[in-house]
Amino acid sequence: MNANNEKLQRSYNELLEYKLVVQKASQFFHSAQSSAAAQHKEFESHILGEGSVDRPLLLEQEMTTDPLNQVKLGFVSGLVGREKSMAFE
Repeated sequence: MNANNEKLQRSYNELLEYKLVVQKASQFFHSAQSSAAAQHKEFESHILGEGSVDRPLLLEQEMTTDPLNQVKLGFVSGLVGREKSMAFE
């Protein structure tokens, strides 16, 4: 009975950790989406002529940037077993 309880507790902890990772990723993507929407709105206002003349020409430079040369950002998440966790300390 004790072994089953330990196994259930370990499974619960792993699921809780997965839940936290998903929540953090959700927050990250939500903030990235909000930021992208704000940048898109600023870009559209600049294209329509509502932008300031004093503003740098970075938007024009961003328009001409080749998408193939841009750096791709990614991440990996997961769990590390207790016996291997000391390598990361």
